Amino acid sequence: MRAFLSLSFIALFLCLASCGSEEEEFLTPLVGTWESSTVTAANCTDPDENGTITCSNTYCIRVTINSDGTYTLNNNLDDPPSTESGNITATSSTISMCESGNSNCGDADTNTYSLSGGKLSVTFTDDDSPGCNFTATFDKK
Repeated sequence: MRAFLSLSFIALFLCLASCGSEEEEFLTPLVGTWESSTVTAANCTDPDENGTITCSNTYCIRVTINSDGTYTLNNNLDDPPSTESGNITATSSTISMCESGNSNCGDADTNTYSLSGGKLSVTFTDDDSPGCNFTATFDKK
């Protein structure tokens, strides 16, 4: 009986440990500073809002993702440019960002992403542009 309890405890510990590290597994390759010099808008309610924005002298968006699950985002597309920070989580296909001071992180922005060959592509929406889907492709710095 004692051996069974010991094995059960070890199995439970391994399950809990692996469940907690699954998120880290997806976040780890995203850790670092990423910059995007273009952002593309598609499917906008107003067709004139569709297209690509290019930031020629600087990045459009820079995001730094830390191994402790925090992030800092600098957005040069805003007028004036803005900075936010908070907590970030990742699955195999989504990134959720919860800005510091947001007491309702259940409503955190969830964006889809793909990572391939040192390029991070993120698709997101913006409350200021209803109906638009934005895609930013980031290079790791």
